[in-house]
Amino acid sequence: MTDIDWSKVPEDAIGAMIAKFEHSGGYGVVEFICSENQRRGYTEGLDAWEWHARPAEWVGKGLPPTDTVCEYNAASRHADGGELWCVVQVKYRSEWVIVFECISAPSGHEGSVGVELFGDVNSSLESRFRPIRTPEQIAQERALSEIEALYSEGGPAAVYDAGYRKVTP
Repeated sequence: MTDIDWSKVPEDAIGAMIAKFEHSGGYGVVEFICSENQRRGYTEGLDAWEWHARPAEWVGKGLPPTDTVCEYNAASRHADGGELWCVVQVKYRSEWVIVFECISAPSGHEGSVGVELFGDVNSSLESRFRPIRTPEQIAQERALSEIEALYSEGGPAAVYDAGYRKVTP
């Protein structure tokens, strides 16, 4: 794992080489690679360059890959089964385990590390992770939640009285 902030890397970069030796720019110099041909110009190995592929964009299907920043429903680990979404970064993932660090959480558990076991034992683990939502998605979710609450309290009339209307695009 690296401390490369991939959101600030040139869009055409397929990965990065990190100097594992004293380079003219210093130990740990990062050079971004835009093609396999460019990568072949580096010597990899001990006291040489170390290759770090750009992480694939995760869209919420399956479990998130290593280095992905996403949301995790920590409440699903408890008996009440509610929702307590935390922003996490996946630190390690294998066939049977996923390890992540909590970046921000409403419960104040920033910096804590979570470990989940999966495989044949728990196929519902995928539903505990989701991509970070945009402000528009959060607003839509909030509005739908309000509409559902109004409907359950007073039916269609309550939704209408609250000012919700069908909008034709």
